[in-house]
Amino acid sequence: MNWLESKKGFLTSVTIISGVSALFRLIRITFPSSRVFDEVYSPDFAWKFLHGESFYDVHPILAEIPHSIGLTLFGDTPLGWRFSPWIWGILFVWGAAYAAYLITNKRLAGVIAALLVSLDTAFFVYGRTGLPDMFLLSQLSLSIAFFFASMRTKNMTKAYWAALLSGIFMGNNISTKWLGLAIIGSVWFWILMNMYLAKRKKEGKFSGEVLLPNVRMAHLPIFFLLIPVLTYVFWLIPLIKWQGTWSATWARVVWWHKSVLGYHENLTATHPYGSKWWQWPLLLKPVLFYWNQEENGRRIINATGNVVLWWSGFAAVFLGFISLFKKFNPKILWLIVSVLIFWLPWAVITRVSFNYHFFSPFFFEVLLLSFALTFLVEKKKYQPYVYAFLILAAVGFIILYPSVTGLWVSNSIKPISFILPY
Repeated sequence: MNWLESKKGFLTSVTIISGVSALFRLIRITFPSSRVFDEVYSPDFAWKFLHGESFYDVHPILAEIPHSIGLTLFGDTPLGWRFSPWIWGILFVWGAAYAAYLITNKRLAGVIAALLVSLDTAFFVYGRTGLPDMFLLSQLSLSIAFFFASMRTKNMTKAYWAALLSGIFMGNNISTKWLGLAIIGSVWFWILMNMYLAKRKKEGKFSGEVLLPNVRMAHLPIFFLLIPVLTYVFWLIPLIKWQGTWSATWARVVWWHKSVLGYHENLTATHPYGSKWWQWPLLLKPVLFYWNQEENGRRIINATGNVVLWWSGFAAVFLGFISLFKKFNPKILWLIVSVLIFWLPWAVITRVSFNYHFFSPFFFEVLLLSFALTFLVEKKKYQPYVYAFLILAAVGFIILYPSVTGLWVSNSIKPISFILPY
């Protein structure tokens, strides 16, 4: 454990975890050779963007542009569609590791977080499919990592740079999908909570750690409100091209936002894999990307999560909430609130939704799990339980691996359920 807490141990461990994860995601990445699910949109729009063709999308431009890397390198091919999400998957592992490390100030928590996100099969599938969700997650994890980096460093110059990068990644998050707006609420809940706790500490009524960005208080709105907004505006430039005059360009900006908002508000179409917000944490209805029934077997790509991680992550929210009544911990409260901020708005959204809309809340559940597992593994009597949990998570990944990569499965192996499709 001491070695994992060292800088060398942390970097070596996360490098190995991210490398092995990247290798497994690269194997058979071009299968199937046809587009699956929403690959008919993002790579196609990115291809049109690269070739100066017009297109209309109901998401901001960063849902498309990041695919340009793979398309530029490998063309309009299966590898071209899926290479960019593969890159963002690597970045996400590192972002999760640093976010967990900087939140807890324990490198072991970062190593555990990297391992958990690598063992989740939903993240695995989306990290090798031509969809924008892995880019979204990479920007979310980096925004949180740099947010806490601005607090942990005692060097004010480094703190300002970290705060700036956090604000930019927050803006990138919003510029990928509007659901990324929840990051504003998450960050400001932390800031306002710690301002209150700082006041209580001065009064002698709170003895815990108070963490705020190491920048001038008056600059907080600049970094964590203005910078995200300016980043969002910046990414409107390639989406809303110059219309000849400022007024015409502004009219186009307003039209696009009204049009997209109207689309989402009035969308009544259903989908066979659409699901309700309350179904997502328990993986009751994931998305089936591919199914090919052959004479003696079948090939499946089921974008379901690792049951061990998703169910335990949801349980961690309840257990964490209960723990607050025994001993208040602002980090646990913030992680739980962040889960709810990203998740609960979907309770009132009427358009068709899918289990991948729970990815951001689940990311905060992973951080909560890494927090709890680090706490437990530091106590010798609980170490066997932590190791058993991690082994169980690995077994869950292995069991699901054939059904998330399209490997051939014999018909003699009967499906158990849609969660465990064998």
